[in-house]
Amino acid sequence: MGIAGIVATAAAIGAVGYGLLVLRRRRRDAFAANCIFCKIVAGQVPARIAFRDDRVTVFHDIHPASRVHLLVVPNRHIADLNGLVAGGDDGDDALLEHMGAIGAAQAAAALAALDSSSTATTASSSSSSSSAYVLQFTRPPFTSVDHLHLHAVSAPIASPLFNALAPWLGVTHEEAVEALRAKGRSAARRKEE
Repeated sequence: MGIAGIVATAAAIGAVGYGLLVLRRRRRDAFAANCIFCKIVAGQVPARIAFRDDRVTVFHDIHPASRVHLLVVPNRHIADLNGLVAGGDDGDDALLEHMGAIGAAQAAAALAALDSSSTATTASSSSSSSSAYVLQFTRPPFTSVDHLHLHAVSAPIASPLFNALAPWLGVTHEEAVEALRAKGRSAARRKEE
């Protein structure tokens, strides 16, 4: 194969790659258009919204595993942790940090509100167990919605299934942040080479 053949092959491969990229974008956009969390963020589907800013929306889970079970979702559609971009100006590191900070603050506020509205006997018996919460991302095949979401769940978790499967269900917020940082460091090393 001569130079012309190599150039033609490279052009064909490039065209196929571009076609796959377009199909992938269309598929992503179709998922976003049908995503229940995107519809909640857009106000098209009702939800008990606890907090909203320009980057995230926090709402109550419709099937809570505990007294407080909030979902923190990015306002733009990201399918899962693998869809996050690490490092640089376009990185999602700040988004992930923001999701954790907002999830922790909203879980603490919801727990405080519940504890203050409880009777004295209920509050005294549950105050030690309600002061903690878990921040966790689920991972496939345990994700029920293909939109990145952080669970902010108070302890004790009422779901025996959740408790039994917790180590396999996903990753903690801290683990996700560290994995994204490692991904960024790895990409930076490859770029330097």
